[in-house]
Amino acid sequence: MRSNHYAGNREHLQTHRLNTKHISSFVTAVVITTAVLFAALTAGCQPAEQRSTASIDKPETPKDGGTVVRGNFVDAQMLNPFLITNNASRTVVGAIFEGLTTTHPETGAPVPELAESWDISPDGLTYTFKLRKDVKWHDGQPFTAADVKFTYETIMDPQTKSVRKSLYEKVI
Repeated sequence: MRSNHYAGNREHLQTHRLNTKHISSFVTAVVITTAVLFAALTAGCQPAEQRSTASIDKPETPKDGGTVVRGNFVDAQMLNPFLITNNASRTVVGAIFEGLTTTHPETGAPVPELAESWDISPDGLTYTFKLRKDVKWHDGQPFTAADVKFTYETIMDPQTKSVRKSLYEKVI
């Protein structure tokens, strides 16, 4: 009977130690979190004359040939705009490639991108795009209507297996 009594006390002591460890870890986490929050909240509490406003008052002049760094939550899986199927890839591809048009960020209306303008036939079935003359490929070759045609034909080619094909099926 006594051995059962001691066994029960041992279990109680082990449970008590375990709970004490959890409480100690919790208190430590609360103290660290409070310290971090306090530091973050008071970091901007300098007198105005001591704060640097250089980046606010004097924006940097853009320079040709620098590096652009953009963050993304996950890596792109594919950079071929004909084949992408996920948002991470679409975000990266959107920063690399341009279309004939894009959408205005506030109104959602179409605005020129690689096309400088376009005309719509009276029946609304034919769009004629005038391409920008100042666009060049990375190798210096000019962007032409043949490039637009190639892109369309590549998307429509069954061997490409483009997930974008249905978006262009009514385009002739």
